[in-house]
Amino acid sequence: MYNDFFGFRESPFTIAPDPRYLYLSERHKEALAHLLYGVSGQGGFVVLTGEVGTGKTTLCRRFLEEIPENVDIALVFNPKVSARELLATIGRELGLPEVSRSSTMEMINQLNDYLLKAHAEGRHTLVVIDEAQNLSADVLEQVRLLTNLETSEKKLVQVALLGQPELAALLDSPRLRQLSQRITARYHLDQLSRRETYNYIAYRLSVAGQKGTIFSRRALAAVYRRSHGIPRLINLICDRSLLGAYTRNSLIINAATVRRAAREVLGDGREGWFRPGRFIKGRPGFQLGVTVFLLTVAAGMLVMTATDEVAERVPGFVSAGMDGPMVAEAEKRADEGQVRREANPGTTRESDLSLGSLSSDASRTRAYRTLFDVWGYDYRPSEHGQACEWGQTRGLGCLHRQGNWSSLAVLDRPAVLELIDEQGEPVHAVLLALEPGRVRLEVKGERQWVSREAVEEVWFGDYSLLWRVPPWESRLIEPGSIQDRELWLRQALSKAEQALSLVPESPDGGLEPRIMAFQRREGLRTDGVIGPLTLIRLNHYMGRSVPTLSSASTDPLSG
Repeated sequence: MYNDFFGFRESPFTIAPDPRYLYLSERHKEALAHLLYGVSGQGGFVVLTGEVGTGKTTLCRRFLEEIPENVDIALVFNPKVSARELLATIGRELGLPEVSRSSTMEMINQLNDYLLKAHAEGRHTLVVIDEAQNLSADVLEQVRLLTNLETSEKKLVQVALLGQPELAALLDSPRLRQLSQRITARYHLDQLSRRETYNYIAYRLSVAGQKGTIFSRRALAAVYRRSHGIPRLINLICDRSLLGAYTRNSLIINAATVRRAAREVLGDGREGWFRPGRFIKGRPGFQLGVTVFLLTVAAGMLVMTATDEVAERVPGFVSAGMDGPMVAEAEKRADEGQVRREANPGTTRESDLSLGSLSSDASRTRAYRTLFDVWGYDYRPSEHGQACEWGQTRGLGCLHRQGNWSSLAVLDRPAVLELIDEQGEPVHAVLLALEPGRVRLEVKGERQWVSREAVEEVWFGDYSLLWRVPPWESRLIEPGSIQDRELWLRQALSKAEQALSLVPESPDGGLEPRIMAFQRREGLRTDGVIGPLTLIRLNHYMGRSVPTLSSASTDPLSG
């Protein structure tokens, strides 16, 4: 519908698994390399897992394009079948004649004869099963038995299993331990990073024939935030954003358009662009086109919801103390507020956030000076050089992360937030206090309370903070006088356990169970690893005076 308007040869964001549109991020390249390596081994199983919509099927199509010509492939796309039906499907894919009322053993013998003949001709056979998490344990066991078909030199058939994360859990079950031991290559495909999301969108636009800029930088950031880097959701949001811009005769897509598109794709029950008669005037034939499009999208979304459970599996927008409907309503108010501010540029509200025209480097330098000042240090960039390197000489470490209000509340330290201004350029602000509905920021030397909604319009999760490095890692301590690491950890854990009323199973035993219990209590990843996040929370109970977001909120001088 919008291809001619934007100059596309074809729709750039179709959800069909077209290998031409496969953007090979670093993780996709690794996944493809694992699959090809597994096939080169000519035996056993290759497993690729990934969340719904991360591009497993598209990657599989690319994988099949790179398979050597001497490999015969049997594709199975509907694995919710019995063992006998699966064997029949594999036989059909390989061109074997169907024998009515064949028993399972007869089909295995028939397949074995075919494999021996193919081996004699120098050919290899690969069975690819998509959505393999739907296979029952009994059927998987039958698949394992297929790999018993072998000569004295090699396996006659290899199996590639593609599926959602549940597949990995299924394969790790004790019942399937024999199959698990035959897996020669495994890879889990994660969602795209923010930078990869931007490159993914640019790549698909390029393949469709568009070389110019369509999405503003803030729009790109909004796509990443709403999609969480899941390619299928990126496609759906971008496709709907293009349609929304088309209906308004706009060649540039802004962040507000993306937010509305995301709400329509993910659904919140409110009407969107397609209110009857809203955009039809002056466009002959548009009403019929919209009707056909809506019917197609509705049918597609129903099918996708039924098969992929998108509504349940896609991680939602996270904001402490706000559920899905509350977030949707907040976004609606933010959109409406932006429209009012554009219409009345002189209007100022308490929740407005002015970023001004300060350059990225200048705002970063000023922000770090403020952050060190909060910690009680006078950081002068012209004399001290890089902020984080100078901080190490004061026993402070820098932590750079992506997160949300909840993760910042857990760490409870002032932080530098990277915001995006109207031109799509980064501007740095210092987060000084955090409350349920508002935050206190310092921007360009001015401190102000602003609503979380206002910040969420221009902040996409990037933050940096300072934390007190433990003695054994501090540059302030000479190598010969570094305190014993284990002693420090035991002391810190004892104080934390006392404050939290945690009773360790064996206070004098191993540290790992105590660390994991502490991490679980603090809402951290329970892995027993003593990383920066765990150390920051341990420091919280060591009794040393450090600046926090929570104490700043209650400081009568902070308001």
